[in-house]
This record gives sequence, C-alpha cells and structure tokens, in this order.
Amino acid sequence: MVEFVLTNVHAKEKDEYEFHPLLKQVCLKEELHLCSNKYENSANKARRIEKVLTGIRNLVFSRKSVSLREIYYIHPQLYSAHNQKLSNADVTDISTMMGLTIQSLNIFMSPIGTVKGPLLLFIGDKILANCRMGGIAGCRIPAEVHNVTKIRLRGKIEYILVVEKEDIFEELAADNNSERNNCVLFSGKGQPSANTRLMLRMLRDTLGVPVYSVFDGNYGGALIYCTYKFGSANQAYDSLLLTFPDLVWLGVFPDEVKKEYKSVMKDEDHEKLHPLMYKSYMVEFPDVQEKLVDMHM
Repeated sequence: MVEFVLTNVHAKEKDEYEFHPLLKQVCLKEELHLCSNKYENSANKARRIEKVLTGIRNLVFSRKSVSLREIYYIHPQLYSAHNQKLSNADVTDISTMMGLTIQSLNIFMSPIGTVKGPLLLFIGDKILANCRMGGIAGCRIPAEVHNVTKIRLRGKIEYILVVEKEDIFEELAADNNSERNNCVLFSGKGQPSANTRLMLRMLRDTLGVPVYSVFDGNYGGALIYCTYKFGSANQAYDSLLLTFPDLVWLGVFPDEVKKEYKSVMKDEDHEKLHPLMYKSYMVEFPDVQEKLVDMHM
C-alpha cells in the first residue's frame, strides 16, 4: 500500500515566490517546498482533488471550458454551502502541483474589466466582441478571452491607456477619448484578475503599442500598478507572461494633487506600503521605488 499526504501548495508565503530577472515578473520558486496541511483531513482533500481532476480531464478531452465558480456548483456534494473558497483553493493546488496555469486546465476566472476601442475579437471566424460597443461603460471583457484567436483593428491605435477607476473610464469614454486620441481605453476596475491581465497582454502583444496607466496616488493604486507590472505574489502560480515590465505609470502622484483635495494616507496604508517599497526586485526599478518612497513620506 502506498501512503501519501496531499498537501496545500497555495503560494501565499513570501519565501515561496521570487522575482525572475529574465521574465521580469514574480514567479513561484522552481523547487517549491510543500508544507504539511494543518487544517483539514488529507483523505477529504484527496477525495476532492480526485473528483476535480476527473472533471478537468473531461473538459480537456471535450475541449470545453468552465468558470472557476462553476467548479463549485458542479460538485455540490464535495463542498459545503457557501464555501467556494475551498473549491478555488483545490483548483489552485492542482494548477500549482501540475505546473500549469488555470487557463491550461480549461478553467477561467471571469474577468470584470472593460475595454473600449476600434477592435473586433474573434474565436475562429466568429466575432466574440466588438470593443466599440457598450456606450460609456465600454465593452465588458468576455469570459472566453482565453479562446480569442484573432484581434482585428477597425481604426488607428497609437497606445493603450489603463485606468484604475470605473468612473474615470466612463468619463474618458463619454468624451470620445478613444476616437479622438487613437487609443484603447482599458480598466480592470481595481485589482485585475488573471483573465483581465490576459486580455491586456493580448492587446499589447497584438497591437505593439505602448501601454500607459493612471492609478490613485495611494497604497491601493501602487499595489495595482505593481500587479500589472510585476505580477501578483498570491497568484504567482498563474501569472506567466501576464505582466507588463514596460508599463508607464503616468500618475496620479501625491505632489500633483492640490492640498485642499489631498487626503491623508492612513497609518495602516503606510505600513503596507513600506514592504512594497523594499521588495528585492525594486532595486532594478529605481524610478518606481522613488515614486513609492515619495508616496510614503
């Protein structure tokens, strides 16, 4: 009889990931140490993993895809009510152990971002999305973005502008900024999911134009910028080639805001910003580090 312990390999601890100098992004360490699972019965976890793996095998062979949320609903007998976090963790563990992205398992995380510009997205010969549609709210990034096979331009595009806030996106869209300035407007509506960054990476690689960004001049904005630029430490297992080392940060910075409109950064945000400023890879990006230091003062 073979005895084994199925462990939780979620990449959450700071010593489980590193900055890859060639890829210029946060990645899991090549030899990830698997620690013992201290919070649940290994037999229960093994049973769930087996069922989910069987479902993934069927997805791959049938060439179908499901959302991460659907995994929870497909296996109601495995997960107690309102415990989607556990099903998400199981999929993450499978992805990490196999060394594959979640998208490679034919599972996608529903993007919540929006895009607006003269673009058509195709899957094969069928139009998936017209990015000129949607009014000032823009075109919602489709859930099937990982299946896009072709992006067709319907006008001139000189750059991509990423904004943090939905209301800023809508204000720019209402002013016809995309058409007047020959650009693509893009927003992840806060912290971007892997699928949202996948859409942006597809656009950047296809269009071959610079990507500029505007985020709040606080810890939240800085963290979002670093997620786009370097990747997410919490999602290091699923961030391969979803980063933008050449992303240009246009602002908004604290010294650009008039005193009467400037809000005081909370002590807890200062505490969170400090370790972000001194990440080991910041040495290679002194301009970014300098902006974070100024923000911290």
